[in-house]
Amino acid sequence: MRKYFLLSAIALLATSTANADNYAEIEMTAKITEADSITCSPLNFGHIVLDNKNDGNEGNIKILFDDFEITDNGGGKRIVAVNGSSAAICDISNSSTITFPNDAKITGPNGDLTVGDFQAYYDEYTGDVYRIGATLYIPGSADTEMESLAGEYTGSFTLTVTY
Repeated sequence: MRKYFLLSAIALLATSTANADNYAEIEMTAKITEADSITCSPLNFGHIVLDNKNDGNEGNIKILFDDFEITDNGGGKRIVAVNGSSAAICDISNSSTITFPNDAKITGPNGDLTVGDFQAYYDEYTGDVYRIGATLYIPGSADTEMESLAGEYTGSFTLTVTY
């Protein structure tokens, strides 16, 4: 019995000494770049007038590059008028790749509205600037928990530019 104990002890010592010689060397890397700030004017969806007696259909306001487009999903008349809207204008050269978020939120007194479908248009007539447009999604009255959509909404989003 004593022989087996000594053999077991020697076997354990031999295996633990073999494991003590193992090690790993892990390489680490990082790439750091400094980003310049880009100057942009605000993306303004303007003053939006909604029909509060509609049948609950949602609507969209797409700010294009020189104008806007209103769509009512379901044939309702949710959006009555839009005044004072304008695309954002950013000082970005034409040889750039612009990346937008999938969507962004603007916050008002009773909750958030979603902005998405961001687009960029290079304005070759005015120099190295891009016009940035997007779509503001207005929920139907039955599709929102907000008591009222009335109020001022503000928010921001981050675009990235690769030269």
